[in-house]
Amino acid sequence: MRIKKRPDDLTILTELLLRPLILNRYPFISNATKKYNLKIRSGQNRFEKDLKKFANKSVIREICLTATKELYMEWQKMISEGNNSDNHINNNIAETGLSTTEKPGYIPQNSSVPITPTPKIIFGLENGKVGQPYSSELQVLGETDYKKVVIKSISFPDGSGFYAETTNLRAIQGLPLKDGEYKVFVQYQFQDATVNHPLLSTEFNLFINPDPKSLWQINEPDPNAPYFKRHEDKAFIQGTNDLVMVAASRRGRSHEHNGSFRDDDFVILSQHGWNVIAVADGAGSAKNSRKGSELAVQKSVEYLINALNTQGEKIELEASSWFSDQSSSQHGVKSALYEAFGRSAFVAVKAIEEEASLNNVNPKEYSTTLLLAAHKKFAIGHFFAVYWVGDGAVGVYEKGKRVQLLGEVDSGDFAGQTRFLDKQVMTPDDLMNRLRFLITDDFTSLVLMTDGISDPKFETDNNLASLQKWDDFWQEIDPILENKDTVSEDLLKWLEFWSPGNHDDRTIALLYK
Repeated sequence: MRIKKRPDDLTILTELLLRPLILNRYPFISNATKKYNLKIRSGQNRFEKDLKKFANKSVIREICLTATKELYMEWQKMISEGNNSDNHINNNIAETGLSTTEKPGYIPQNSSVPITPTPKIIFGLENGKVGQPYSSELQVLGETDYKKVVIKSISFPDGSGFYAETTNLRAIQGLPLKDGEYKVFVQYQFQDATVNHPLLSTEFNLFINPDPKSLWQINEPDPNAPYFKRHEDKAFIQGTNDLVMVAASRRGRSHEHNGSFRDDDFVILSQHGWNVIAVADGAGSAKNSRKGSELAVQKSVEYLINALNTQGEKIELEASSWFSDQSSSQHGVKSALYEAFGRSAFVAVKAIEEEASLNNVNPKEYSTTLLLAAHKKFAIGHFFAVYWVGDGAVGVYEKGKRVQLLGEVDSGDFAGQTRFLDKQVMTPDDLMNRLRFLITDDFTSLVLMTDGISDPKFETDNNLASLQKWDDFWQEIDPILENKDTVSEDLLKWLEFWSPGNHDDRTIALLYK
């Protein structure tokens, strides 16, 4: 960093370098100039010109401003030797014919001992944040080894929450309660000050940043806007085989701040021995996506539960056949699932297109993802089937042992992009590729979540396959799930967790023991 030139630089350099250089008596000066490749000529006028020329060189400034101990002690030695050799100089005046003041090497006897320049002192403290414990060391800029600063007092505005430690006034502690600028007052003096020297005083600003949470506003959407949706929703039902189903959804902070509706939606249902869950995330850029997500989950589950009732035996037969020989093709199972899940997704797309046509708008205004899952306990084990389009996550988790994702995240070319439920993903090949199933003898939970949860808790798509990440996630929510009487309310409350940069709607649905 380039140091600004001080007004007294020339004076300091002259005192430290000019006199001994002209007299050519003290080799340490010559050595210093050689070390830094400086060519400073003798003669005061020429020296001062050279001095101005070299004033901006960092090496000159290093010699001048730091006032190293070696230089200082040598200069003191110069003064001492000059005084001691004064008689020797006078004895030789007659030989040269020069007066005392003309004699080379003359040092006036009334020269005063040099005084270390008083530096400019600037105080400062690190910024703080509202609600977070504060601990910082008082910064003292300009203090040197030869001009130590002694803090006599430091005071803060009443109610600021700051204080200095009694035994060390430079150690500042506190718990700021309000953001803004605080005036800090300091009284100090230099260590070499005389007893009667008055105290010096100054002030500076301490900046306290607001709690990011306090910057978020809660605004209500237009009450006359179409497709009203509650900001929060929750549900709890008893599933089959002593399993329970719970779901919760809440409006994200970004929607709260902008005064818009929640775009997520869900449905949980248990009928005909099947447990069915659907979760959808309406596209934030689509004007009517909150209606799109509602239609997606309601229409798909409505069709699927009836299809499973009529085609369940076929699905179980195909699944049992494949399970007995897992090296065989999954085509038979997927074909059976296609009739149920594929048509359920198609029904949802048709419902969205009909709603768009009714309002004479583009179906893209209803864009949404869809995560659709079903479970039933077969004789061969727990059977799970999933249709997944878009982002978020669907996984069957067994605590401490494994996690099986039942699909892949649809990611676009840019961050935040994904695929949505529309006729482009309704081709037979695309539908078959999106169908997944799993048979297992045990599990802890089937979990469906929108990206409002998967992004902050798993961070990357690759982490969705990490058992450690799922174990950490389960450790966090497991205590919430224990009390079945309050689980839906507790889960809804948990969705308020704070995660910097992640403020989307949050929806989660689980099937667990």
